[in-house]
Amino acid sequence: MDINDAGWIAGDGTTRGKEAEPVFWRANLDTIDRVSDHIGRAYAIGDSGILVGYGYTPDRSEHAMSWIGSDEPIDLGVFQGRDSHARAISDNGSIAGLVGIDSNDRGQSKQRACVWIDGKLQVLTETLECVWTNAIDLNSRGERYHSGSFKADFVGRQRDS
Repeated sequence: MDINDAGWIAGDGTTRGKEAEPVFWRANLDTIDRVSDHIGRAYAIGDSGILVGYGYTPDRSEHAMSWIGSDEPIDLGVFQGRDSHARAISDNGSIAGLVGIDSNDRGQSKQRACVWIDGKLQVLTETLECVWTNAIDLNSRGERYHSGSFKADFVGRQRDS
């Protein structure tokens, strides 16, 4: 879940017998709005009101998505695997997350940190030798926070050049 400066909250909700759906609501209102008919999760909301997370595709792959309110989601795409997740969005619209690097093995060891800048996917190559990585947050200066595993767990901060 996330909250932006305007008090909008992004998250996911379920109803009995159903899978999670991305939702958003205003902190001072009792109304919860479904983002779309897609099953998935909303992880973050930017100050511009753009939500990011993931949604399932018909083959049950998980694709990073962005939404503006209840508009249809924008599929941010994948790298070499079937899955991707968008975990955070900066004030300038850059998105941080993870992508799968193997189309057959969807396990955590095949996930790598990535960013979408101006809509273009960039796998964070400095993390390719890690066992797994995930970009968790980023700011408008290009600094990002990611976690992962090499031989021991680490957390790191990296700045785009």
